[in-house]
Amino acid sequence: MLDGRLVVRCYNVGFGDSFLISSYKNQHRFNILIDLGSKEQCTCGTPLSKVATDISNTVSPSGLDILILSHTHKDHIRGLCPTDVSENTLRTSPREIWVPRNCDPDYGPSIKHRYLVEADGYCDRLKSLAICISLLSDVTYHRETDDCISKIEELHQDSAIRYVDSKSEIYRVPDFDGEFTIDVLNPPPKPAILAKTLLDLLPLETLEKCGISRKCISMIKGVRIKDNHEREYIYSEKYYNPELKTTKKQIENLEQSLEEVYSRYPDRNSISSAVDIDSIEIDSKTAEAVKKITEFVCGQFETQLKREHVKQFKSLLNQFDEIDYINRDVVDRAIRRVDDEANDFSAVVQIRWQGNVLLFTGDLCNWNGIKHRVHSVDFLKVPHHGGEASYLHDNEILSTMFPTNARTSIIPTCFPSDDCGAIRSRPNARHTLGKLHNYSRVLITHQQNVMYFDFTLDPV
Repeated sequence: MLDGRLVVRCYNVGFGDSFLISSYKNQHRFNILIDLGSKEQCTCGTPLSKVATDISNTVSPSGLDILILSHTHKDHIRGLCPTDVSENTLRTSPREIWVPRNCDPDYGPSIKHRYLVEADGYCDRLKSLAICISLLSDVTYHRETDDCISKIEELHQDSAIRYVDSKSEIYRVPDFDGEFTIDVLNPPPKPAILAKTLLDLLPLETLEKCGISRKCISMIKGVRIKDNHEREYIYSEKYYNPELKTTKKQIENLEQSLEEVYSRYPDRNSISSAVDIDSIEIDSKTAEAVKKITEFVCGQFETQLKREHVKQFKSLLNQFDEIDYINRDVVDRAIRRVDDEANDFSAVVQIRWQGNVLLFTGDLCNWNGIKHRVHSVDFLKVPHHGGEASYLHDNEILSTMFPTNARTSIIPTCFPSDDCGAIRSRPNARHTLGKLHNYSRVLITHQQNVMYFDFTLDPV
């Protein structure tokens, strides 16, 4: 069946991702698994244990060649990192396991150091918040990552682990004469999370005064500015996980740091009035500083942040802190948004096979770091389960990926289930389904009402 064809098995795991890519040539079968997870609160889709069993049976006897973890959120890896390793039902060990570069233990400490360096120079209250965000970022990404990687190593002791990004060499699948390759598109993630969180502390009006584009404001604040200047909030309270990640003993001071921040930013009845906000003048140097910080945060990592830019930015934030604009609600919202930034650490994988191009994007929301490397695709794994992402507002990217509407987009989600307990189970009908239907044929994993469906490609 597979001889001379490529098959993508799209599993219905509810609100989660799992894709098995297989091809067969010259009596050699090659198998790639990308993710195996779903949200714990998801009540629809096939149980992960059954999916793992099907994967093990399908790749037998040749085995699983490469397992790719797009990122370490549970809706992508829960089936690979069970709480009890005895629960593992993936009976085959992959020859290689690919993990995003930010999961490399030699990479994480450099991010944390950068956060703490950036925290210097703010007033005492803002410095306490910046340090808290530093610790929380470390816990959110690296604690969960360490647990996942250690369990995978325990389960698959003979597998080789590779940390990948755009600097990794293109993998050429053996026995396919160079016509089957795997490439990682995204650059190593930059430590911009603290800067983005601090930008989010500024009033939307101030960002507009500084000349920040609507697209960047949407990325920073989770709000879309309509043509009539009305604001449509993308993120609601239920978007966030209200429970902060627990800490390891070596970073137990996170809880103390959170207590300190909240004691410095007590509850108030209301934020400062518009008069207080307008009392802060935005001169050309301050506007330029905010623009530069924004460029860096929104993916233009080649932007050089000069010392005067950082100084002006810190001075502006300090002024807003002095008038008590930055209150408990603003701080709480900033802290709760940290977890979602891990989506932009996703490994973006491009597979080329016999003239076809397949793009698996994890949960990447900010596409600025990869847009110059995205070309025409035959198969797009839609990021973030159809949720908000920057490519949806960039017609140039969409036109490049889908030069004809004969191409296919796959949305891995439990939409349109009415009884699923997963958060954000539905893609945004207007901004995701509407856009994608204009450019491609859209398939949703849960709508098939089966454990999986096979998407087959022939050589071009």
